[in-house]
Amino acid sequence: MTLSKKDIKLLLILGGILVFVLSYFVIFKVISEKKNNLQTQIAQLEPRVKELESYYDNLNAYKVATHENNAIIDKLMPRFPNDVRAEDKIMYSVNLEKEVGLDVHDVSFADPVEVLEFKGVKYDGNDVNNYTNLNLKAYCSSMAISCTLGYQQLKKAIDYIYATPNFTTLNSVNVSYDSTTGKLTGGMNIDKYFIKGVDDTYKETYIPSMPMGTNNIFNTVGE
Repeated sequence: MTLSKKDIKLLLILGGILVFVLSYFVIFKVISEKKNNLQTQIAQLEPRVKELESYYDNLNAYKVATHENNAIIDKLMPRFPNDVRAEDKIMYSVNLEKEVGLDVHDVSFADPVEVLEFKGVKYDGNDVNNYTNLNLKAYCSSMAISCTLGYQQLKKAIDYIYATPNFTTLNSVNVSYDSTTGKLTGGMNIDKYFIKGVDDTYKETYIPSMPMGTNNIFNTVGE
């Protein structure tokens, strides 16, 4: 079969058109798939974009709230030492007895218990963009005091406990009236709190000098 030049040109033109059409549909399909994928991604990102826009619209309010929260944290954190040890509790009992006027008979301690794990931030000076993330743990260290006291002394003891600079709470009070002495006899369970992870340098409690061998630090023997 012999083709004329005219037929060859026609076939070339038809072949070119066919290649163009096939290329068009292949490219169109690829573009359509990419378009659909992009539309899906956009639809997935729209809620996040709206959320970020909402954050931006309330940026000033967030800055004010952050500043207020930081002020509260800066005020509270100094009330939490990095540790509460046996000597701290002993001296707390001694000072409680001295300031309130109650008679301490016995003091017992419990091991610290972790009550909370949380994140914190430590800023470098006043630069809010320069900070270090902290992993903090809060602990409760309990103590039980057995004592004798009057009603007014009980109220004074409660005030003293909640006025303690280091965060301290009164967990429970269990006292009974002694008709022979006219006083209350019983005990108080006190919780002291500390936080690990901010500054782990332990600050020792002041312990006044005491004669060697003294085993009556509460001055109760012989009473």
